Amino acid sequence: MKILRLKSATNLIIMFLVSIFTFSCGPQNLVLETSTFSLSINEQGQIISLMDKALNVEYLAQGQQAPLLVVHVKDSTTLAPVTMKIDEEAKLLTLTYEGGSQIGVSYEQKDSHLTLEVVSATPQDKIPGVIWGSYPTTISETIGEVVGVVRNKDFAIGLQSLNVKTTGGFPRNNEGSIPNRKGAADKTDYGSALHAFTFDRSFERTADVWADHFKNMPIIPIAGETVVGSKIALFGCPADDALNTMGEIELAEGLPHPMFKGEWIKTHPERSKAYMITNFTEENFDELLAYTKKAGMNGIYHAHPFINWGAFDLIPEQFPNGIDGIKGLVDKAAKQGVRVGVHTLTTFTTPNDPFITPIPNPNLSLTGSGLLTSDLDEETTEIPISTSEYFDNEKFNWMHTVKIENELIRYRSVTNEVPYKLVDCERGAFGTTA
Repeated sequence: MKILRLKSATNLIIMFLVSIFTFSCGPQNLVLETSTFSLSINEQGQIISLMDKALNVEYLAQGQQAPLLVVHVKDSTTLAPVTMKIDEEAKLLTLTYEGGSQIGVSYEQKDSHLTLEVVSATPQDKIPGVIWGSYPTTISETIGEVVGVVRNKDFAIGLQSLNVKTTGGFPRNNEGSIPNRKGAADKTDYGSALHAFTFDRSFERTADVWADHFKNMPIIPIAGETVVGSKIALFGCPADDALNTMGEIELAEGLPHPMFKGEWIKTHPERSKAYMITNFTEENFDELLAYTKKAGMNGIYHAHPFINWGAFDLIPEQFPNGIDGIKGLVDKAAKQGVRVGVHTLTTFTTPNDPFITPIPNPNLSLTGSGLLTSDLDEETTEIPISTSEYFDNEKFNWMHTVKIENELIRYRSVTNEVPYKLVDCERGAFGTTA
């Protein structure tokens, strides 16, 4: 009996140890922490907690999918991760997707924030884009659509893009643009959602550009611009510390951190002060400067000082002394505590600019192209082409201009039947040579 009892006790001990071992080898979750915030991810690559550590409040919206990183295939098609493996020594997560694609994500835990970065993606041709999130939260009070921060009276959660290839927002078009720069955070029925994305821009593709004004526009590939390198910061902190935390992230991650009079511009009391907008000249500047000061403003701003937009040469009637003249005005205003600014739009190149005439710059963006179907001479005013696509965009193709080598040609219209022709053409337009 004693032997039997000993044997039974041994079996119980063994079963107990097996039970402990089985439990310890169960689902492996990863918990990442800052001083104020914790993020938990399960073995399927789904976020399972967004926690305010100080108040022990959970902010993850329940019942919502919360993938750490999804593959953006095309249009609205996405693939969520199926499994996630953790290498804590290398600080590396390996996400596997349906079909066998894998993405490596490195992570760092810092006092103010967490960083996540795509360090590998295979096979590349199966991963045309990635989306961080969406990360669903229960916070609904204040939604920072542009800056990617949501907060209530107690706590703030933010997602910050850490490089130019990572766009704050959710991809809503095949161009990869965010209308009105909004969307890093969105208000939802359950609270709010945070997201960012990166497209692979290393292969030739087409896109519907500028709010679909230009359909099927060819996009020139950028060598090496894959999804590898996509990087974000995540943070959670007391609501009143959100702005300062964003400043700490800028400094820690080597991002631009503009200063004004020794203080970060985003916290400086003059950051949003009103300024005078007026088309000043060298002749009337003193009078307008006096009005600016009388109104209690410390900035005067010129809306249109250039004869062209690209080279940005000054209008000589306004500034007969050119750059030296406007520099004199800037120096004069600075001595009186007033700053001087001018309006520039780098994408609105004018046809009188050196980028356009007399020889168009070879790097000008094209909205589309077609092939000539016969030879031309310098007198030809009906130009035969292979397609009417792009050329028949009457609503947004205001300039009606095509480029053949170093010549710009304006046309009245394109025929709508084969053989297609550009008709009533003005050869050598904008000072170019036929």
